[in-house]
Amino acid sequence: MSSVIDEVASAIPVPDDGYKQARSPQYDRCYAQYVFQLTLYVLQVVGEQLENFSKALGETIAEDASQKMLQTNNALSAETLNVLNRGKISETKDNLRDLKTH
Repeated sequence: MSSVIDEVASAIPVPDDGYKQARSPQYDRCYAQYVFQLTLYVLQVVGEQLENFSKALGETIAEDASQKMLQTNNALSAETLNVLNRGKISETKDNLRDLKTH
């Protein structure tokens, strides 16, 4: 593999030391503006994706929380009914005892 890399590297023309690519200030300014706009675009896309992700995460958390609340509410309601029913049964027994004694 290294021999292939060396072969490709030797085939690439290398500019002379005296040759320097000259760029105009206008090119540098346009390139900087391009990089700036590209950076803003990337930040905008990342921001949108984060917003979508946070909405989806919030909905998932809200659904999980509502499911847990519903389960807890159902469990408490069932327990409350059991307690009330036990109270009614004991009241009924007390009432029957009172009726027998009178």
